[in-house]
Amino acid sequence: MPRPDVGAGSGGRRAAGWAAGPLAGLLAGLLAGLLALAGCTTDPAPSAGPKELVQPIQRARQQALVEGRTPAPQPTVLSYCYSRLINTPEQLAYEAGEACTERGGRLVFYGEDAVLTPCPLLQPVRATYLCYPAE
Repeated sequence: MPRPDVGAGSGGRRAAGWAAGPLAGLLAGLLAGLLALAGCTTDPAPSAGPKELVQPIQRARQQALVEGRTPAPQPTVLSYCYSRLINTPEQLAYEAGEACTERGGRLVFYGEDAVLTPCPLLQPVRATYLCYPAE
């Protein structure tokens, strides 16, 4: 028994061939967009530091100002979002070290977290450093 032509009602064109063109274009565009987006996020991105670390430093400074005292030197919190698949610990330390050196300070690694951070999806981990002022 002969097989009926799949595209018989469409002027001899196969329905699957017609649909693959727009779908292939859409997938190619989506892939190109994701690759471009991934290319933009290879360097560690500066981020807000953890609230449990930043807020006590801010409160101590504000309290001293309210009391009319000169605030004691406080460390600067440096946080970076990164991807463990793309970035190395050395790259993060270099980025933080450069920022700390500009302030004339001493850099200390505080820790990292990946839960409920303000980091983008492609860089989900936040590394935090403390830059202590020069003595």
